[in-house]
Amino acid sequence: MDIHRWNGPPCPGISTGRAGELFLPSGLPSGTRETSMLDQPILSARERECLEGIARGKRVQAIASALLIAPVTVELHLKNVRAKLGASTTAEAVAIAIRKGAISPYG
Repeated sequence: MDIHRWNGPPCPGISTGRAGELFLPSGLPSGTRETSMLDQPILSARERECLEGIARGKRVQAIASALLIAPVTVELHLKNVRAKLGASTTAEAVAIAIRKGAISPYG
């Protein structure tokens, strides 16, 4: 499982959602790289920030204060990350994301 990050502008046919998530058009020819990306999770910037905070040993409350969001919102982002990565625990999600290069535990 690879996690793809794209920081450039969207290409034609690709639309952006809230929080910088990318959505690819359906019906692409099989075998294209874009088709394989449809099956891959894309973490939003906020999801990455929350997961990186956990990876660096911060508590939910500290992450929430730093990002100026409610702790329950941090928990929601972490829940979404676990679902996208197929992880049972947040620790497992951190390990998967580090292994795939989606986040860095170092600042």
